[in-house]
Amino acid sequence: MIEPEDRVELAPGVVVDEDGVVDLVRRATVRANATALLLLAHANGCTIAQLGELLERAGADDGVRDARTFCAQLNRQLLVNVRMRRGEPLRRRLAAARFGVRLRAPRRRVDGRSTLKVMRALAPVGAALTLVTLPLAVLAGAWTLALAVGAGVVLHELAHAVALHGIPRALVLDGLRPSVLHPRLGSARTTVAAVAGPLVPSLTALGVIVLARSAALSCVPLAAHALGLTVLAPDGRNACGLS
Repeated sequence: MIEPEDRVELAPGVVVDEDGVVDLVRRATVRANATALLLLAHANGCTIAQLGELLERAGADDGVRDARTFCAQLNRQLLVNVRMRRGEPLRRRLAAARFGVRLRAPRRRVDGRSTLKVMRALAPVGAALTLVTLPLAVLAGAWTLALAVGAGVVLHELAHAVALHGIPRALVLDGLRPSVLHPRLGSARTTVAAVAGPLVPSLTALGVIVLARSAALSCVPLAAHALGLTVLAPDGRNACGLS
């Protein structure tokens, strides 16, 4: 889905130095070949086309193709963000849909040091989830179900971020599946961070039910986050030290 006019920049918390690529959030040095290092060193808002020209001057046969391939790989590794023009993702999805092709948008890594920034980044995800599930919620006779779906995801990831206060963190937006990136933690802090995500929306559902039993149906999506406390979900397995 990456095109020549898209712009590439280092993800927050990623720096390039003489030792290689350093991910300050994961507290790790990422191995990269000479081509990847060259691209990362110039990932400061340049377009894919400009990076392609750089690779061709370095001897590549098809610089734009190589730049698209390497930037897609670096994006999957959460080392670079790929920015499209406003409205471009929707246009590309509609164009691909005519041919039955499913496109996956590039991942985006957001600076997670500020809880306010995390909230701002999660808000569009919550709104999109609400809109996607609204038709089914209306058919079920409770439009607030859709609101609970979006709010539940926002509360879940925001709780993870707050539980990681004081630890390097970043929010990863992968379509409608946000997650919080952080370094490997001790067992106690891992349990707290893992449990916080599913626990907050679950307790929110319980509180709403206690205050207004008539809203019990609308709380189902929030209460469903309690499943995250079991070994059926990644959070539950992390809390138990199983992953």
